[in-house]
Amino acid sequence: MNIAETCRDGKVIRVYDCGHTAPVVYDNEYMENGQAILEKCAQIGCPEFHLVTVSGINWDSDLSPWPSEPVVSAQDHFTGEADGYLKWLQAEVIVPAEKSLAGRCTERVLAGYSMAGMFALYAACQTDLFDCIVSASGSVWYPGFEAYCRTHDPVKKPSAIYLSLGNRETRTRNRYMKTTETVCGNLQELYLQQGIRTTFELNEGNHFREPDLRLARGISFVLHEE
Repeated sequence: MNIAETCRDGKVIRVYDCGHTAPVVYDNEYMENGQAILEKCAQIGCPEFHLVTVSGINWDSDLSPWPSEPVVSAQDHFTGEADGYLKWLQAEVIVPAEKSLAGRCTERVLAGYSMAGMFALYAACQTDLFDCIVSASGSVWYPGFEAYCRTHDPVKKPSAIYLSLGNRETRTRNRYMKTTETVCGNLQELYLQQGIRTTFELNEGNHFREPDLRLARGISFVLHEE
């Protein structure tokens, strides 16, 4: 495994090159954790892939699709800059990463946890760049998100979409976050109706339990052909 790191616009990009032709997984991360994800993937028998991680993101602003009032805490900063971030991701991450991989990429997967999981689903409605989507414990509670998905189909139908959630994540009085399991179930039904291979998996624990394993399970699902 060859690992190369670069910094662009205050963000850290790591390319984990598996050494041969394979899918490439792009993962937007709160804190860089690529090696742990790869280790979990190996443990559960996931097919090999190149991994590209992006960290140092302005989490709330870069990944939110439109402005929203605070939801989780008073410090939320949902300014709705996902469209700009997606353009940056294509120009400053995907193009250079795949140049370094010298064309040894068979398909693109966009993966993410929490806000990045919601962003992955949103990105599929904005661009045809990605072949599969992984939304692990995705923030699909985001105000207006389910309604948006119901009126905006993916630009290119993904071959697979993975949704997951911890089974304790909806045990909250927060009026948005307590809907997350229902929204995930509704999105699974919506994507299945669109002919997309989709699963929704409930995991043990709250939002912060075993994020690396949850991402690995999602990556494994979309990379394994049915």
